[in-house]
Amino acid sequence: MKSQPILLCLTALFVGACFVVGCNSKQQDANTSTNQDTLRYSVQISAENKRLAKVSASFRLREPLIMMFTNSTPELPDGQAKFVQDLAVTDENGKQISVTYKGDGDWNVDASTGDLVRITYSVRLDHDKYEWAGGPDEAAYITDDGVYYAGGSLFIVPGNKVENAVIDFAVPDAWRVSTPWQKMPGGKPNQFFAKQVGRDMLRNCVLLGTHTEEHITVGDFELRLAVGQNMGYAKQLLVDAATPLVASYLKMFGAAPRATSYLVVVNKGSMNDGEAFSGSFSILTKDSITKENNAVWAHGLAHELFHLWNGISIVPEKQEEWFKEGCTDYMTIVWLRRLGLIDETMLFKKLENVSRKYLLAGLLHRIMNQNAEKPAPVPSLRQAGENKGANRLLIYGGGALAAFMLDVQMREATGGAKGIDELLQAMHKEFGSNSKKYTMNDINRIASNLAGKDCTPFFKNYIEGTQALTIEPMLGALGLQMASFVEEMYISRKPLQTERERLLFDSIFLRPLAQ
Repeated sequence: MKSQPILLCLTALFVGACFVVGCNSKQQDANTSTNQDTLRYSVQISAENKRLAKVSASFRLREPLIMMFTNSTPELPDGQAKFVQDLAVTDENGKQISVTYKGDGDWNVDASTGDLVRITYSVRLDHDKYEWAGGPDEAAYITDDGVYYAGGSLFIVPGNKVENAVIDFAVPDAWRVSTPWQKMPGGKPNQFFAKQVGRDMLRNCVLLGTHTEEHITVGDFELRLAVGQNMGYAKQLLVDAATPLVASYLKMFGAAPRATSYLVVVNKGSMNDGEAFSGSFSILTKDSITKENNAVWAHGLAHELFHLWNGISIVPEKQEEWFKEGCTDYMTIVWLRRLGLIDETMLFKKLENVSRKYLLAGLLHRIMNQNAEKPAPVPSLRQAGENKGANRLLIYGGGALAAFMLDVQMREATGGAKGIDELLQAMHKEFGSNSKKYTMNDINRIASNLAGKDCTPFFKNYIEGTQALTIEPMLGALGLQMASFVEEMYISRKPLQTERERLLFDSIFLRPLAQ
C-alpha cells in the first residue's frame, strides 16, 4: 500500500523532505474503552541488536489482506516492506494461516473478513543503508543512543482507516520511548493509544533510546521535544525558539490546531533533512545548532510548527502546494523577524532568497528542456504542486513571493490593518475545526472580503496563470529597494521612506501579536 504524501518539505537547510499530515488523538481518546476490534501491538527491541524489531499484533481482518504503508524507490520497489522478515499469521486458536506477498506492501491472508488473527514478524533496520526521496527519516535509522522509526516502517495493519490501536514497547530499562501518542491510562509505562491507525499510527514517528525529552506547554497545546544525546547541547536553544513560536501562532490563528500534542525529534545525521507527519516531525542535521546559525535551523522549526495550522488544520480540497508550502515559508520569515530570531539584515537576505529561488526555478526549467523537441512551458504556481519534487524552487520561492505580494496588496488596501495574518485566521475559523476543505476560490473570497477589493486578478494572473511575479513593487511599497543583476540581489531600505511606507513595513514585520 503506497503512501500518499500530503505535506510539504522543510525549507532551506532541511531540503527535499516530503511531508504527510493529519491529526493527533486527544487525552479523552485514550480514555475510550477498548473493545474486541482494537488493534494490539507489541514491539520488542534489545540494546544488543538495535537493528532488529520484533513485532506481534492481533486484530480482526477488514478483508483477507494485511498491508504496510510503503514509499517505493528505484532501488527498493517494495519500499519498507523489503525489511520485513519471518512474517507468520495464526488464527485465534494458534493454527497457522497461509499468507502470500502480492507486492507493494500487501499480503493476501487465507482467512475471512472479521476473523481474529495474530501476526508476528521482524523488521530489520537497514533502511538507512539506502537512499529515500524524503531522506532516512522517511523510513528508519540508527542513532548513537537508540533507533528512529516512521510508523509506516514498523507496523503491518489490516487497513489504514481502522480506529483504536494499543501499542506496547518493550525496550531496555535505560531507554525512553518518545511518541506523539497518549499513554494508556493505568497501562504499562511504555504503552500507548492511537485513535486512527492510518493517520495517527502509520503517519507519525517514534524515537527510542537514551535521548532526552522536554515538554513545552502553551495553554492546551503540548510540544514534546525529543533530542538525541549528541544534540543535547542545543536543547535549550530549541526550547527558547519553539516556545514563543507556538505562543505566537496560537494567538495569531486564534485557536489551537487540530493536533493538540506534537512530537519534535532532533538528531545528528550525515545530512541536513526533515520529515513531517500528522502529529510529529523529525529534524536531522549534520551542522551544529547554534545561536549564530538560527536563520537555518529556526527556520525549519518555525516552518514545520506553522504547518500544524496551515496544512494539518487547514486542508485543501486538492493540492495547493504554493499556499501550503510557499505561504507557510513566507510567514516563517515574517515570524522569525517579529520575534527577533533574525535581525533586519537576515530578513533582507531571506527575501532575496525567495526572489532568487523563483528566478532560478524558471532558469532551471528552461535548461532542463532546452534539448526537447517541444519544450514544456514553465508551469503555473498551481500546476507546480502536481510534481512537488521537480518544482520545489517554484513552489517554495514562487509561493512565498506570491504570498508576499498578496500580503502587501491587502495591507495597501487596508492601511496596514489586514493581510495574510487575518486571511489565515479567517481560514482557520472556517475550515480548521471541521472536516471541510478549502479551495483556491475560498482563499480568493476571504482575501477579497478582508481587503475590501476583488483579488481575482491576482489569483488568475499569478497563481493559475504564468504572469511573472515581481518583488520590486512590493518592496517599494514598504520603503525598500533592490539592486540586482540576474541572480545577484541586494535589498536595503530607501534613503528616504514615507510615513506610509514605514507603517506598511511595520504592519508586516514588526507588528504586535494579532489580537
